[in-house]
Amino acid sequence: MRKMGSIQDVEEAVKVSRLVLSGNSLAQPDLTNVDDTKKVLSAFLPARSQLTISAEQKRYGYDSSLYSSKPTDALDQFLSQLCPSLPVDLMPGEKDPTAPTMPQQALHPAMLPNAAVWENFNGRSNPWSFEINGTSYAFLPFHLLERN
Repeated sequence: MRKMGSIQDVEEAVKVSRLVLSGNSLAQPDLTNVDDTKKVLSAFLPARSQLTISAEQKRYGYDSSLYSSKPTDALDQFLSQLCPSLPVDLMPGEKDPTAPTMPQQALHPAMLPNAAVWENFNGRSNPWSFEINGTSYAFLPFHLLERN
């Protein structure tokens, strides 16, 4: 029994053979055009009661009380739901937690433990290229292409 979409939508969805997430999967959200900022922030930041900053928590210019694993957990859950049905390739981007040197190495599988157990999950470096049905694709870091 079909729940959503037309028959044409279903036929198009069946043609999807791979999902490539090409960077910045864990970047902070851009809130400049969001109506309900509090709703979006609650998904990415710890609760207000956890935002007390003490001298012991702030070391080396980094405030550990502002860390939240919610974005990583949400990405892991999302990918683990997709991986049983199609191959997923995850590349790091400029704002993801990887080394800033080129080529960027793939996100460590320990960050996404539920997705990493699936054979269809592939962490990729940036840049990365691949081929599907004789067509070649290359993913390059856009921040390098934008510089003069």
